[in-house]
Amino acid sequence: MDRIVHPGIEKFKQRVYNIEVSSITVGQWNRLLSSRREDSIKKSLKDYLEIREESIDELLD
Repeated sequence: MDRIVHPGIEKFKQRVYNIEVSSITVGQWNRLLSSRREDSIKKSLKDYLEIREESIDELLD
């Protein structure tokens, strides 16, 4: 969508990027997840979505 220049698409993109998901906008999630900063991503997933990393051994016990 970023390569297409069209007023309607730009409005749609802004509307979607401003939607909040778990206290963060879609635009902020997009920047975070595309940043490839694993520590920041893991922290945000834990803080905002309560997703955490577990060892397979702990999960199977």
